[in-house]
Amino acid sequence: MLPTHPNTQPLVVTAVTLVLLLLLFSSFPDVYRITDRHVLDPTPTCPISPLVESIYAHDVAPRVASDSTPFHYLDFTGSSIYTTTQASEYHALLSAGVYGNPHSKSLSSRLSTQHVNDMRQRILEYFNADPDEYMVVFTRSATGALNLLGEAFPFTDQSQFVYLEANHNSVLGVRSYAQKAGARVGAMTEDEVERWLASDGDEPSDAWNLLAYPAKDNFEGVLYPLEWIERVHEKKPNWMVLLDTAAFAPTYRLDLSVVKPDFAVVSWYKVFGLPSGVGSWIVKRSSEKHLQRVFWGGSSVFTATAGHGAGNAPWEVRFQGEARYEDGTLPFLEIGSLRTGFDLMDRLGGIDSVQEYVTCLGKYLSSRLQSLRHSNGVALVKLNGKHYTDPKRQSGIASFQLVRPEPSNGSPFFSYRTAALVLAEAGFQIRDGCACCPGACYRASNVTEAEVRDKATRANGDYEGWEYVQRGSEKLPLGALRASLGWLSRARDVDALVDFLAATYIDATDDVLPTSRTSGEGGNDASRFGC
Repeated sequence: MLPTHPNTQPLVVTAVTLVLLLLLFSSFPDVYRITDRHVLDPTPTCPISPLVESIYAHDVAPRVASDSTPFHYLDFTGSSIYTTTQASEYHALLSAGVYGNPHSKSLSSRLSTQHVNDMRQRILEYFNADPDEYMVVFTRSATGALNLLGEAFPFTDQSQFVYLEANHNSVLGVRSYAQKAGARVGAMTEDEVERWLASDGDEPSDAWNLLAYPAKDNFEGVLYPLEWIERVHEKKPNWMVLLDTAAFAPTYRLDLSVVKPDFAVVSWYKVFGLPSGVGSWIVKRSSEKHLQRVFWGGSSVFTATAGHGAGNAPWEVRFQGEARYEDGTLPFLEIGSLRTGFDLMDRLGGIDSVQEYVTCLGKYLSSRLQSLRHSNGVALVKLNGKHYTDPKRQSGIASFQLVRPEPSNGSPFFSYRTAALVLAEAGFQIRDGCACCPGACYRASNVTEAEVRDKATRANGDYEGWEYVQRGSEKLPLGALRASLGWLSRARDVDALVDFLAATYIDATDDVLPTSRTSGEGGNDASRFGC
């Protein structure tokens, strides 16, 4: 749980008050019980962290535009928010020394090298990973790490690359390397993975195969079983496991002394907000020995010859370990800034505190959205994921459609694209579209892959109308709205969103339009709504 701010005064109550408090709180669900480190705001009945409130007031609120438009950040799966304190600490770090290219023996070089090594160790500690078992490769992002893995994995025409349908596009992109090698590729649903793991072990093969899945998917926020990893290793010879933790690591503990994927990827801006250009590829050393890296460049090679002249074949000696994959000069200044994020996490009480806090707020968000009804009893919000069926496996993400009181123009839903503009204009920072998870997205809308291919082909690069698939008289959405929570989320942000949706859409018959066509737009339509 998130600790209270150090300046918070202890609550002093009389015996009578204490009895009244106990009677009051006993009527709340367990998730809303008060603890010694949370205070309860009776409206809403959800724990509030004085520390989060204090950090937000000091480190975020002054940076928000001072006009009358509110600001409610609900896109933590897209990126966390960096604090002003982090920025100040980073500035102090840069001001405290001169940092040079790490490829020398000078003082400035050694200083940079020390920062890189310190952060490599800090990452191992964060994931409770044994340095003799795992190594940390610095990349530009989780996507950059996946690109490295795809290039180096020993795919052959006898290999298989299987991934969960709900995976991010960046994981799906690994299949291009597999297909180039002639490997078989394909997606599986959760039920299909379970049946595969329950079946007898695969026939022994000399080829290496790869299963990839997210610990938490970006679109619906569903948590997938970490125990799959051990089951694969026990029952499926010559199979390795890639665990995508980009959406998971910011709010859940990944303990690599217990859960042992062959590979894991993370983007640090999603965890700390800063820096935005550093990720990590976490590699099990016993699995790394099977990889076949192709490219090499500065930093990943000890020495090489140009291969000039007859009889002088090109020749090189490559580094091993982490350096084998870190081409060119690392972003050593940005890597150094990770220190501010890890220090922030320590002040919050660690990742377990964040997990408990965000889990509570996620349940509160889900509950409040489910409570919205039109006058005729129709639910305003249709949630994707496991909010209704298995809430224990539902994270602090609400992916949803806004439902009309009566179907109109072939659809039971309001336009999610138009609603996104309306919400942006009102100060809500949320995501719309498929959040780069096409499998989960189209499954949630009951859209077939053939329908998506047909629409994309007919669009011929013009994605302005990329919102619905027309199936007879029925319109099926090609995306949704997504609100996602993080350590800096507040119950007041949840309430503001729910209250705005209620005031704007309950009993509305037509799409509510933004006052300005350009409200909230950023990037091009293809990047915003297609991915």
